[in-house]
Amino acid sequence: MEPWDAGWYLKIAEKGYFQASTGQLDAQNFVSDDSAMAFFPGFPILVRAISPLFGRDFLVAGVSVSLIFGIAGAYGIMRLVKMCGGNRRAGLLAIALTAAAPMSIVYSLPYPESLLTALIVFTLISVLEERWLVALSLTLVAGLVKPMAAPLIALVMLAACVNAYKKRPNIGNISAAVLAPLGMVSYFVWVNQVSSVPGGYFSITAAGWDNRLDFGKSSVRWMRETLLTGHEVYIFATAILILGFIGLLAALITKMSWEAWVLAAFSIALILAHSGQFQGRMRLMLAAFPLLVALAMHLEVRSPRVIATVTIPFMAIGLWLSAHGLAVWQYSM
Repeated sequence: MEPWDAGWYLKIAEKGYFQASTGQLDAQNFVSDDSAMAFFPGFPILVRAISPLFGRDFLVAGVSVSLIFGIAGAYGIMRLVKMCGGNRRAGLLAIALTAAAPMSIVYSLPYPESLLTALIVFTLISVLEERWLVALSLTLVAGLVKPMAAPLIALVMLAACVNAYKKRPNIGNISAAVLAPLGMVSYFVWVNQVSSVPGGYFSITAAGWDNRLDFGKSSVRWMRETLLTGHEVYIFATAILILGFIGLLAALITKMSWEAWVLAAFSIALILAHSGQFQGRMRLMLAAFPLLVALAMHLEVRSPRVIATVTIPFMAIGLWLSAHGLAVWQYSM
């Protein structure tokens, strides 16, 4: 696991931020004392907390956290489908599509994706049920897990403002609208205070992973070059997947709740808006799983043949790409 992001998360869980960089490398094959701060603390905190149950074997603890929250996320998807009017078949289809999506292998590895997915789905449920303080609490935690929590934060703030406007302001929706970014912002502030790098978190990720906000300029150039001249199957598949999700986003705009649609749209927009390691974007696309939930609900009334025609190829390709990323194209991890 050492060459992958999992190595960073496990080192942070074991040694803390100020010693985790020893023996690790960033995407530029370099490391500084502050490089570990590019990785958010939510997942390592949980791994460290349960590690005594496994004799302080941090790898086993990390996999266990992922599996626990993977199960929780699957339960949450079933609940989300049910409250949106879907039946049991739609719920099972949604779980299958999400669990077999490209690079879903990380749901069973020491990565924070399963934790973030569970937090996203239960936050979305809380937003739809107008339980704003619950949504706020979950969003604060999500903000400490991954940068891909930013679309969730934006969605909670927007939905709370809409609720306050359409109904009436109350302590719940006002708190959610104002305080939702606090978890992520608090981490940025902490990094800025303790790191030796001017600019804190954003400078660390820019130096080590070339991660900069350029509003899609580099993404457009990368996708054009990949589709026209690309030869690596994983990178080509990443570009196709992004285009496919954009198409799915357009096709499902009237077939899912506006909250879920906006969340998926914000997720895709964030992925495209920054530069950085393009080979890791397939994993980032997992945050747009509400589109797969909506697709499953759209398929529930179709014939078994139509369902099989859509789901079996998608799942087969997704599982193959997960295996390819795990065994061949290691830059994906």
